[in-house]
Amino acid sequence: MTVPASKLPTGPLWPRVVQDLLGLYAPQASFLGQLGGSYLRVSAQSIEPQAQQALDPPGEWLDQGVLDWVSVDGHLLGLLWSPEGVSPEVTELFNRLLATQQGTAATADFELLLTQLPQPTAWLDMELRVLETSRSFLDLFRLERSDAVGHNVRQLGLPVQVRYLEEAVQGRQPEWPEWETEDPRDPEHTLWLRSTVQPFFTGQQSGLLWSLQDITDERQKGEWLRSLLDGLGVPAAVIDLSGEIQQANQALGELSGLEGLTGECLQDLTLFSEAGKRTVQGLITLAAEGGAALAHPERRKGQPLTLELRRSAARPDLLVAQLSEGRTTGAVKPDAADEDQALLQEVLNQQHTATLLVDRSGVLRLINDQAAQLSGTDAARLLGKNLRRQMELLGINLFSASGEPFQLNPWIETLPHSAEVILETPGQGRRPMALNIGPVSPVGSQEDRSVPSDLLLITLRDLSDLKRAQAQATYGAYHDQLTGLYNRAGLRRFLAQPDTPQSGTVAVVELDEYAAMTTATESTAIHHLLMQLAASFRSLAATHQGEAARLGDGTFALWLPGLSMKRAGLATEQVTQGSFRVGKSTTGLTFATGLAETGNQSPDVALGNAEIAAQFARRRGRGQVTPYHDELRVQLAETFRLEQSLRDSVSSGQLKLHYQPTLHLESGQISGAEALLRWERISTRLSPHELLELAARLRLLQPLSDWVMREAMQQQRAWNELWPNLRVGINVSLEELRQPGALGALWPLLEQLEQQGSPLPNIEISATSMVDFRQQDAGVLQQLHEAGAALWLDHFGEGVMSLTSLTEFPLTGLKLHPQMMSGLERGGRGPDLVAATLDLAGRLNLQVTAVGVETPGQLDALKRLGCHQAQGYAISPPLKATALGDWLRDHTPGGPLSATPALDLSSI
Repeated sequence: MTVPASKLPTGPLWPRVVQDLLGLYAPQASFLGQLGGSYLRVSAQSIEPQAQQALDPPGEWLDQGVLDWVSVDGHLLGLLWSPEGVSPEVTELFNRLLATQQGTAATADFELLLTQLPQPTAWLDMELRVLETSRSFLDLFRLERSDAVGHNVRQLGLPVQVRYLEEAVQGRQPEWPEWETEDPRDPEHTLWLRSTVQPFFTGQQSGLLWSLQDITDERQKGEWLRSLLDGLGVPAAVIDLSGEIQQANQALGELSGLEGLTGECLQDLTLFSEAGKRTVQGLITLAAEGGAALAHPERRKGQPLTLELRRSAARPDLLVAQLSEGRTTGAVKPDAADEDQALLQEVLNQQHTATLLVDRSGVLRLINDQAAQLSGTDAARLLGKNLRRQMELLGINLFSASGEPFQLNPWIETLPHSAEVILETPGQGRRPMALNIGPVSPVGSQEDRSVPSDLLLITLRDLSDLKRAQAQATYGAYHDQLTGLYNRAGLRRFLAQPDTPQSGTVAVVELDEYAAMTTATESTAIHHLLMQLAASFRSLAATHQGEAARLGDGTFALWLPGLSMKRAGLATEQVTQGSFRVGKSTTGLTFATGLAETGNQSPDVALGNAEIAAQFARRRGRGQVTPYHDELRVQLAETFRLEQSLRDSVSSGQLKLHYQPTLHLESGQISGAEALLRWERISTRLSPHELLELAARLRLLQPLSDWVMREAMQQQRAWNELWPNLRVGINVSLEELRQPGALGALWPLLEQLEQQGSPLPNIEISATSMVDFRQQDAGVLQQLHEAGAALWLDHFGEGVMSLTSLTEFPLTGLKLHPQMMSGLERGGRGPDLVAATLDLAGRLNLQVTAVGVETPGQLDALKRLGCHQAQGYAISPPLKATALGDWLRDHTPGGPLSATPALDLSSI
């Protein structure tokens, strides 16, 4: 059968499909995602285009409720939010459904999921052939799957008129009647059902989604309402808060002289005069605001009526109206006991908790409105009757907090009694309650009072909101608010559970350069990225029956039971190597990953080990993976001791500067000395590079840099008294110059040298920092050059650096990496490399200093190649300031200089 295009549903199809599914399976939920090319927010009531075309959840979704992802294979397709959360089956239904929109082959998965839906559902093609059904559908009609799937619904002998399905196929939306069938679970009872049919399309198949809703309770409630009205014996009706009649008994029809009162407004009935109609309207307004109301509206003909309105206990959105002839006021004055009881009833009605007065025999004497609402019936029907018997008749049960039946008999013997119980009522299910029972003093002192002198006061306070708040607080304590994954505490609690597998691998994955990314990217884009990562990691963990968590910022953890470190590393790498959306662009990201197997230890210990491994991976550079081994923990402990010691050393004077002189090869004169930072810590020797890296990690780089600048320039001023042209070389990274206030601290020091008439120092920029060269860096370096500082590029030839950066700012010269010196004496291509570098520098009008010169042969080779300057142990090792002063006096500038023998390093 071919359906004409004109018969297909019009308008955007996917939003309507999502809206229909929400209405059927999650009416309180909302969906946010891309449907039909646009970002939409869809609920059962509305479809709203989003001004911001991004998957950015509203703030209230993050503050309350439960947020779930719609994702397939780690790809985030949308967000599903609801106040209480939706069932996993419904979330999975959306996962598979939206996968078909993305063009994935998810039809088979969707069909499998459809069988698991709790609501009776059948998927039919346009010929009304059954494509798939839920198990509940088969159970409802006592069918086997082979009897239904693949067969036309007309052949199944179902107790339903097939013509309604045929009309739906033709694009019409017929009004389905409610219909009854035998309950398969209890043949003696009848089920009332309501049908819903909607067009439904996946990527490969179109048809109808036929769902059945059990409305037996709803029908029974209606029957009960009708019997209630008929049993009152007076004209009565159930109305909504606007006055519209929902159900009326025969007595009211006879009084009003009208038939079919349903849908009419009580205040508009011709039974009342115009003044009477106004009275009724005012009474409805009063009752709608809470409590009961009584008035005497004027009739169009005859004596006034008495109209009483009160809220329905079963439905707070409905009012029960009772009419009686004449006024209720009489001449007989109630006795004192009646007045006391009426006053007590009024006091009870003002309570915010359900309150009852019961005598020692269990007979109900008074009951307030809240308690009547809990019972689901009229308070007047309960007064004077045994409480326990009425609870049995109404299907009301009490249970202890542990779920055991709560007996009424022990109440009297255990007064006063307080407990947390569970109240079960037919209309509202189970709710937690705070139960309090205590004795009440006699109402009066006369012995002839009809009010019992020995009463029990029972109160029930609904704890549902409190329990929900506690559950949300507990959820928040163990879950990440943004992604919904476990947080650190939640993951540790999960790993500590007895049923958690004890064999597997923990992976800790940190997004590289997360702090820099958050600075350069809008928070909405960062949140979206984190949700994408969370979806990917959750999908990976679920594949291996594990768990995922967000430990903080851009750091996630994965528990992958049963996987070795190698397999876990490969699985994690597959997830992180994909492209991710950051703002409006899609890009690849790098991650530092630490891996740790449980071995003989618990998963919780493995989590700590994986974090240690991740720290080392991060220090090794971007995109690194480090498996844990015990030596890492030893190194970490040593690093911690180093860090603490370095913090103290900055302020305690343990840091010193040594100076290594620079020789001008053509003249043989000393042209300067490079300041090298030394940490005088006997137990540990760190290279200057390691020391600066440690300082950067501890955020001590700026104070350390300021101290080096001050010490070096102060020493240059002292030396310039004897050797006016000597310049000190100071190592600086671009990262240091980017620090706030870096130049502000440097200018006064430079001005002091200028005022003395001394040359400004050589500022030596690390070549490795040029990898991250920025336009703002060129401006800073230009300012230093204009002030008179000589700019040198240090360790040239190390790492990856664009040669075009040599033209980005006014360089004075290059300092060659020491590794370039090792091949000078061996021949081969080593001398050619140095010669080519010298040629490049000459063309750019740059001077060259060779660093790491250790032998006279290397010095001779550099002279032959035309290198300008040299620095290294062949000339002098790094010396303390006083030792270098003595050395300089022995090699006074102006006379020739020969290389000094290497010194014993242990003496320095």
